[in-house]
Amino acid sequence: MIPARNGCRDVHLLVFGGMKTAPAEAGLARLHERCRVCGAANLVPYLDLGVTPLANSYLTRQQLPETEPAAELALQICAACGLSQLTRVVDRDLMFRNYLYVSSTTRTFRDHCAELAATAMSVAGAAAGDWALDIASNDGLLLSCFRDLGMRVFGVDPARNLAAEATVRGIPTVPEYWSRTVAQAATDAHGRPRVVTATNVLAHVDDLHEFTDAVKIALAPRGVLVVEVPYLLDFIKQNEFDTVYHEHLSYFGVQPLSELMRRHGLALFDVERFPEIHGGTIRVFVSRSESAPARTCGISPISSHGCDRKTAASGPTGRAPRATR
Repeated sequence: MIPARNGCRDVHLLVFGGMKTAPAEAGLARLHERCRVCGAANLVPYLDLGVTPLANSYLTRQQLPETEPAAELALQICAACGLSQLTRVVDRDLMFRNYLYVSSTTRTFRDHCAELAATAMSVAGAAAGDWALDIASNDGLLLSCFRDLGMRVFGVDPARNLAAEATVRGIPTVPEYWSRTVAQAATDAHGRPRVVTATNVLAHVDDLHEFTDAVKIALAPRGVLVVEVPYLLDFIKQNEFDTVYHEHLSYFGVQPLSELMRRHGLALFDVERFPEIHGGTIRVFVSRSESAPARTCGISPISSHGCDRKTAASGPTGRAPRATR
């Protein structure tokens, strides 16, 4: 038994078989049956949190008498490539069009973004006057750090409330989901960015191939994509079941990320780990395969401690806990 965290009640971890799940609320979520990286159908269930309300979607006073939207919240892992992913996909407009999480809230993340901007510019060889594009740019925090370093900036975020707020603050932001169409429009208007960032968004994306293909459309020939995602190994080692929610469709290790990029002519050339960010985060650096630099010092140490399919499917630290308040 482990203590409940953040008020979680009756959380069950069930390994491989015997998983009891309730059907998703009609029309709210659809069943996810093929790996979104490799397309394999052999998805092994390993964590069931039951039927759960949507996170970051609080009811108004007028909505309190109504039934709160809820859907199955359970994890499965691809036996082929190792990507962990939810069993259900909720309509993205319900989660992202009016978004309540604001990046600038914490000092820790503000400092992290300032460091990220400086590092990304250095790795990409970017200079003042070059373009930086942030996908899912939220309130424009990261782009403001690039702007402070002299770069021109442009954001894309589906949350209409946050896109409007960022634009008022001088961070031009398009209130749309990242796609091939948006990528082409952005490059037509601004040219190809030398730096593209995607922090805490890739895990939210259902169609990873549309997303990655759009990055390739936008990225300058010698540009660098910087992606940050919560790290699957930290999730498992720290029993972070309370970080599972409907927005987080995928839970990444290095290998599935590398395979995703490879399928789109991109190369993952370095990895950094940040244990203090969002329960454990990895930052990966990506470029076009033909122009990938030789900076690979971070890949081997992290990959050698990576999470293989057997480890993930055995659950956090190999235990099957029941947490109660």
